[in-house]
Amino acid sequence: MLTEWSLHYPRWLIGDGYLNRSVGATFEWFNVEFWADEPLKSGGVRSKTAIPIADFRYKIIGEVEFLSDEGCLVDFGLRAMGVRSTLASDCKKGDYVTGEVGIGLGLDIQFLPEDVFSTLKCKWHINRITADLTPLSSDPDNAGCFIRDESRIQYVDVKSTLEVKVRDYILHCAEVR
Repeated sequence: MLTEWSLHYPRWLIGDGYLNRSVGATFEWFNVEFWADEPLKSGGVRSKTAIPIADFRYKIIGEVEFLSDEGCLVDFGLRAMGVRSTLASDCKKGDYVTGEVGIGLGLDIQFLPEDVFSTLKCKWHINRITADLTPLSSDPDNAGCFIRDESRIQYVDVKSTLEVKVRDYILHCAEVR
């Protein structure tokens, strides 16, 4: 199982009053969220794995631990919550699902009942922080909007989120047990 996770930490969290983060610090967070560009599909393999692929993204196989009309909880070696639409419509509790996900520190709590949500709190140690310097480019499908230019992805290591002000950071963290 992975000993370090790359967690998306958007600048707007700091703007909303959450702390700047520094390498070497330990902190608690109440949940990890996942999202997917394509819905995760039921898979035949019954294992929990996560293989890093890029940025804060992983190729995963995980077990659906909770499912409602609004949200879900999937365990792929890290228990993370997402919206219901991140799973194929035929998925049910107990299924193993596979696909590519992004993960990050989340704020959404409305998708899970309190007794499930309360089990997600984690303690993290920050091993490294990278600041996302990837430029934005015009979105060809939405005039006036900008999207991350995936052809020019660039990161720089920083000691703290105070060191450079960017849209997004990746906290490279180990879960403290």
